[in-house]
Amino acid sequence: MELTAINWKSMFWILFLFFINPTYGQIDIHTSKLEPWSFSAINPKEPFYYYGNKKRVWETHCYETLENDIVNEVPVPADILCRNNIGFFAFLINKNGRLERLEYQGDLDPIIVEKIKSNIRKTDRQFVKPIKSLHIQKHWFLLPFLSNAYHLNYRKCPNVDQLETEFDFVYKHFKSYLKLQYILPESKSITQLHPMDHFGEMIKKGMIQGEIY
Repeated sequence: MELTAINWKSMFWILFLFFINPTYGQIDIHTSKLEPWSFSAINPKEPFYYYGNKKRVWETHCYETLENDIVNEVPVPADILCRNNIGFFAFLINKNGRLERLEYQGDLDPIIVEKIKSNIRKTDRQFVKPIKSLHIQKHWFLLPFLSNAYHLNYRKCPNVDQLETEFDFVYKHFKSYLKLQYILPESKSITQLHPMDHFGEMIKKGMIQGEIY
């Protein structure tokens, strides 16, 4: 089945199974099943290599650069402490290295959604084009975004029990996804990026103090 004919409700359910665990790792269909936490090696001449902003010191892969470019300067809601919202972004890069399609599902604040979409649009023309003889001429990137205070002291919230239940629920579904990916056929046309959140912006704003895990 062509990727452009994906049933989006089905896709985002699969993404939800994938979503997040407290260690913020990622599962990548583009990667080896033996090493599910790492991106496959990709050289600067390979199709869909992302050459956006210059890599930051801690980045070891071009798709880590892509992730951080996408969440750069995403605003942190003032009432983040006792909230838990999620959103899923999927975007398609075509044979010309252009952004062809951008999809979103979730309950994130509109200002967060618009900023992430804006950042994704800025990646346009920053991917290596595939040569015409290659079978794969388009590539999907999937990025979940978590907007909550997992990194902060949310346990003082009056709804702490609800938050803990939600975190546990999502983690269990993440584990289910790990099993699911061994059943589903692999695809070189889809890259699942790390689940991202407000961690970087929280550090910039001095919201996270003490030891950082």
